Amino acid sequence: MSLVHGEHMELFGTGNTMRLAKRANQLQFRRIAESRERLCRVELPALLAENGGSTVPPIDLVDGWHLDRSGTLPHLDQLIKESGEIIAERGLRPKKAGEAERSFFQSIQKADDFTRYPSILNFALSSDVLGAVCRYMQTIPVLSRTFPQGVRLAESSITFDARPQDGYRSSQLYHLDHHDTPMVYVIVLLKDVTERGGPFTFLSDSVSTRAAAAMRYQTRAVDYRVPDETMYRHVARTDAQVMALPQGTVLFLDSSRCFHYGSRDAYDPRYQMMYAYTSVCRTDFSEWFTNVRPFPGTAHDSRLRRLVLDKDAAASFSP
Repeated sequence: MSLVHGEHMELFGTGNTMRLAKRANQLQFRRIAESRERLCRVELPALLAENGGSTVPPIDLVDGWHLDRSGTLPHLDQLIKESGEIIAERGLRPKKAGEAERSFFQSIQKADDFTRYPSILNFALSSDVLGAVCRYMQTIPVLSRTFPQGVRLAESSITFDARPQDGYRSSQLYHLDHHDTPMVYVIVLLKDVTERGGPFTFLSDSVSTRAAAAMRYQTRAVDYRVPDETMYRHVARTDAQVMALPQGTVLFLDSSRCFHYGSRDAYDPRYQMMYAYTSVCRTDFSEWFTNVRPFPGTAHDSRLRRLVLDKDAAASFSP
């Protein structure tokens, strides 16, 4: 288990562990990975068309991110409506005992919500969203089945923080995700977020690269989490992009290349849907040590939808 979480990878070096995990996963899943890369390279337009086609101009991540404020992405309105029902039912409920480390943050989405609220997966698997993710990652990705959860309705609130006296900690500090690279988070603001809502905050790829080099980030014995006073020795505070934005805003972000944090001082509860897309050859060992979380599919799903839901689906599409 010591090679699953970022904080546990520091002694050997997070970067070293990521390279080791990538190589080990490539040895195990090489054929599946090659099939998905070929499908992305050769058949992506056909896969997108079969999946319902695009309804908005193509989205491209530039410098590691893209912010969509149009409110026109497919299934977005329904996602906000259905997520609102979940929030009304489960929002601001106390966390379970033993969850003090991130008691300021929790997912309130449950497995059966995929059936009860189809917009959750319909949004994540729409051609507009997947087209952007596939083009950036240069493969047909999967929704993460271990860490982080591939789908989370995330609630951030200071209400149940068991250790506020400890200051910012865990995901409240700058970090790069170590689960895969590249990888893409798609984050949907389900309600308006203000500065009092602990907004998600990030740095662009180019700014993050400069900071990582200056700090020798991901090298041996260098901290995985970075406090502000360290980060802002190397970059300007004005470089930070703050997601204090209206309901329906959608962020596409390579969280493995863009430093980020969130959930600080969320006096007003913050709600966002978070989708995590990785390749089949991750840069961690989480699938070796944890039970994977399957996503539901049907016999009527498109090829692209099945590929993103099921890591092994590519084999049936190979020539």
